[in-house]
Amino acid sequence: MKRTFHGAASLLGLALFSTACGDPEWVGSYTTTGHWNLSGPLADGRSASDAVIDLLIAEIADKTPLPFGTADDLAVGLDGLVRPTLRTLIDQELAPELRADGSTTLALRGALADVTVTSTLELEEGGDGVEGKETFTAFEMAIANGVHRVTGEQLNPDGVIAEWNGEVEDEEFVLEPHEVPLGFGGLVLSLAEVVVLGAGLESQKNSVLAALECSTLVNAILNGRSELEVDVGLLSVDISAGTLVDACQVLRDIVGREALGLFPYQSLVELGGSVKYSGGEDGGKVTLRQGDAYGGLLKVVPDAIAPKIYVAFEAQQQ
Repeated sequence: MKRTFHGAASLLGLALFSTACGDPEWVGSYTTTGHWNLSGPLADGRSASDAVIDLLIAEIADKTPLPFGTADDLAVGLDGLVRPTLRTLIDQELAPELRADGSTTLALRGALADVTVTSTLELEEGGDGVEGKETFTAFEMAIANGVHRVTGEQLNPDGVIAEWNGEVEDEEFVLEPHEVPLGFGGLVLSLAEVVVLGAGLESQKNSVLAALECSTLVNAILNGRSELEVDVGLLSVDISAGTLVDACQVLRDIVGREALGLFPYQSLVELGGSVKYSGGEDGGKVTLRQGDAYGGLLKVVPDAIAPKIYVAFEAQQQ
């Protein structure tokens, strides 16, 4: 009896020790399915002209030396000053299909509003928090003729892979912002090649280039002035005509090689926020879902004016 008691006690102690020292229930491999809204650059009545203006603002902000403030602050100031004027001028030259109510814009906007995203996820404990590696396998978008599917390797030769890092708090992860090398311009181009057949795609791209007549756009921005004054916080910065022209010329070069002349080919997505986990009791599998604060930015332009991304997903532990 005495010997039996000690044996049972030893086994119980070993079991408790193993539980205490084992991995958290959420460690392991997951299969995930999500729905991303990537339509921000063309949502809310925006069109190809707005996408071009976004790029122009980014170039001007990048080429303007700032003794104070940041390029993001300057981008916000520029946005309010130049967008209304430039939208009118650019729309006049754009192919009708690329305007806010054009057939290409509507098709791209609808398909990008609900992108089905699949991935595999490996989670492990890292210090007092969580670490992980998410490998995105496919992106699927509904179009009139069916479903358009693009793999991670098609968008990025090295694959679309993201690293998770964050804290663990009350059955949720609070993830730091992390980049997903989606290649948004490549995604849009692959979709546009399905939506717009034959020579129509090149014709629409050429209309974007034709709309970027730098002398016309810069004259409209300056409206007879020698410099453009932009408020940055409590102060202001003057942008010369030469800086505006240089930025426009760079943009013309970009339009010549980017997806439809609208979006940088290798644009990143940045995601972060809360991810909730549940299950795992009595050896059961854990489920992950996005929390209320999960989402991020589509980094086609400076963060201050970058479109937001809305994400819903569920991950099942294997």
